[in-house]
Amino acid sequence: MKTINTHQLVQRTHGEALETPIHVGDTVYLKLADGTEVRSVVIFDTPISGDIIYTADAVDRAGFRARFRETAVHAVESARAMARAVNNAVYA
Repeated sequence: MKTINTHQLVQRTHGEALETPIHVGDTVYLKLADGTEVRSVVIFDTPISGDIIYTADAVDRAGFRARFRETAVHAVESARAMARAVNNAVYA
């Protein structure tokens, strides 16, 4: 298992905000220092020294795990929003 930490990721610009908060189960998009984008699912979060640190496993890369702060996330796909959309479609 290869673990990537926040200092190895490209940080989001200060003026760029996320559209939704990050929760366990959400898919997040991270960028490595070489510019490669990695799609990962959040498996754990915990507060450490006033920041929330997230752990996510890559969807498209076996054996890749990242630990990061919210500032390293470039986009979020909410698992909760997707579940609500599916439920609404089923019961509509």
